[in-house]
Amino acid sequence: MGMNAVATISLGILFDEEAQLPWNGEEYDGDMEDWWYHVKGGAEANPNEYPFTPEGNYKEGFSRASNCVKTNAWFDWRQEWREENPCPVDLVSYGSDAYRREVLIVKDAEQRVYDYEPEILDAKKIMSLKTALEGSSMLKKFCKEYGIEHEDGPHWYLSAYYG
Repeated sequence: MGMNAVATISLGILFDEEAQLPWNGEEYDGDMEDWWYHVKGGAEANPNEYPFTPEGNYKEGFSRASNCVKTNAWFDWRQEWREENPCPVDLVSYGSDAYRREVLIVKDAEQRVYDYEPEILDAKKIMSLKTALEGSSMLKKFCKEYGIEHEDGPHWYLSAYYG
């Protein structure tokens, strides 16, 4: 099996593997979307019963079967909430599987190229100058609000990930 590569240009804040990001603890296990769902109140607002035990198994009456109405109701509500309340940031990995690091970026303000296929940079897709300034401000506010320490940035990054 060969290596795959992803190159990304994005506006963000660079973090190394030692960074203390709020979703990297045991509770969220690196799942930023799950962290966002909880921190913004989605978990408490879900009117459906949570389908899992504290150990991570399905509760009685719930199952992974695609026709389980109770399980589907919980997941469908969560997905709808996530679509209506998107996290304004995303993560771009760089480095490799053995030495993975991350850039916290403005969501949907990046362009990626996969597996060595050249691609024309789309400035409209990446961002206008006005949007870049707003994005920089939003990233700084996001980090401050959620206690994410960083030394520098945001900056434009061209990064690569090999895995």
